[in-house]
Amino acid sequence: TYWQQIRGVTIGTLTACSVANIYIAEIKKDVISKYDEINLYRRLIDDGTGIWISNKAHTITQQAARWNAFKKDLNNASTLVWLFSELETSVNILDVTMAIENNKI
Repeated sequence: TYWQQIRGVTIGTLTACSVANIYIAEIKKDVISKYDEINLYRRLIDDGTGIWISNKAHTITQQAARWNAFKKDLNNASTLVWLFSELETSVNILDVTMAIENNKI
């Protein structure tokens, strides 16, 4: 099949990664940095992962509300659609499995 890109930075060009990094950096500054539950956030171009540790002073309902607000804020921050896994203690990201065991990553 043949595809024609009609919008955005051309995929595979030298500037594509730089533009993606700047775009996501703005989202991090505007949205991600507002949530102190995010204790670790790392990304490689457009693949990102983070560690969300809920505030134990909040009720389960408040913790869930914060998590849902975070997801909504990210999806409203741009035209990107963010995919979230459920909160869990391990995740496969790129070629690595990250896990929290005995309070260690």
